[in-house]
Amino acid sequence: MVFLLIILWIIFGIIVAKIATNKGYNGQVWFVYGMSTFLVAFVHVLLISGRGGEKDWRGRVACEHCAEYVRPEAKICPHCKSPFSPVKVSKSEVKENSRREAKEAVKAQREAEKARKEAEERALLEADPNYQKNLAASKAWDEKMRRRKTHD
Repeated sequence: MVFLLIILWIIFGIIVAKIATNKGYNGQVWFVYGMSTFLVAFVHVLLISGRGGEKDWRGRVACEHCAEYVRPEAKICPHCKSPFSPVKVSKSEVKENSRREAKEAVKAQREAEKARKEAEERALLEADPNYQKNLAASKAWDEKMRRRKTHD
């Protein structure tokens, strides 16, 4: 019974913190407030207004072209160099844009690594005429050992 009450106490704090975070306030502070006085904090968080636009902790607003955070008084976005006018962009859209950029960066990094390995292999081929023969023998040996492990 006590365990259930502790779980409910934590859930109340999370509910209040989530609502406050969606309105642009610090979720950690509201979590503690919600755990200590749930009903008071719950009514309080419902009555307060949001802080306007989707602002991050530094008071910046998302650019409509690139979804990067920019100061609201900016005339040109410093990231994409497009004319800037503040617009509401949901956090999920900004997160999705960040995920896409991260995936593209990882893909570019893998392609660069692959190109580096290919260049290194070409250099080894030019330097050692027996490299190709040794590489083929090494791959054949690895394949033979792999087959032996699977049959055991």
